[in-house]
Parts: sequence; C-alpha cells; structure tokens
Amino acid sequence: AEQIYRLTSLPTVDDRYVIPPMHREEAMQMLNDDVLADKGEAGFGFREAPARGA
Repeated sequence: AEQIYRLTSLPTVDDRYVIPPMHREEAMQMLNDDVLADKGEAGFGFREAPARGA
C-alpha cells in the first residue's frame, strides 16, 4: 500500500500526465497551422543538402 501511495500521490501534475508521442502532430496542429515546418525542425529530414568538404 505504501508503494501505491508514493506512485499516485507524491508526483506533481506534470509527472502524472504525459502527451503520447503519436499525438504530437495533433497537439502541434492545435497550436500552429504549419505542422510540416515543426516536423522539419524536429529532425525529420533536411531541406538543403549538407555541404561536403571545404
């Protein structure tokens, strides 16, 4: 019973509720209209080819 108490009552609200990663795009769409720009910023590809050599 002590362990259940520690898991349920001691964490803060931020620790209890987590947005699942699969719903990230939906959450970003509610905040911003351009979801693809946010995906590009998160590392889902490059818009410019990387420069090679000097």
